[in-house]
Amino acid sequence: MITPTPRPWIILIAFWLVVLQAGCAQLTEVDSTHEPRYKEVLGKRYVTVQELGAFGIRREIGRSKTEADYVIILTPRGIMGYEVTQTSVIPAGTRLRVVSVMTHKFKLAGTIEYVVVLENFDLGFGAEKEIRINDARAFKMYEHQSKKGEAPKLNPKFFRLISDQAETANKPPEV
Repeated sequence: MITPTPRPWIILIAFWLVVLQAGCAQLTEVDSTHEPRYKEVLGKRYVTVQELGAFGIRREIGRSKTEADYVIILTPRGIMGYEVTQTSVIPAGTRLRVVSVMTHKFKLAGTIEYVVVLENFDLGFGAEKEIRINDARAFKMYEHQSKKGEAPKLNPKFFRLISDQAETANKPPEV
């Protein structure tokens, strides 16, 4: 009886599937607010240029289906799935301020989320929830052409810079 030998391309495909699956496993979420590259982002205020979506997210499947752990801001088409607990619309003209930066370290890549405070709009999600602008490339909430070592900028298609508290705090008063 002849036993077939594995074809090299099958082994190669299996190897890449394992590597890709390993890259999807989240390792850690880190508060990166104090990293030097994000100093220029903190305190900046923006106004939304168009209507956006807010999606309440739960971290664990076994938890309440109605209670969100945090909120992410995306385009109105947004996302759906077991993790989404609530949705809301953020109207154009809503002001927000960047207060911190969270990074997610993955095996093969990482993501960045700016944590913001909405200044003139209540999402109606109940207790204060952390609100994050998600950097999933499919939604293009950030400009990903930033130089290496610089913090990514929010996409002007969705956000317009209205003040830079960090910049104005360092300027001497005009006489």
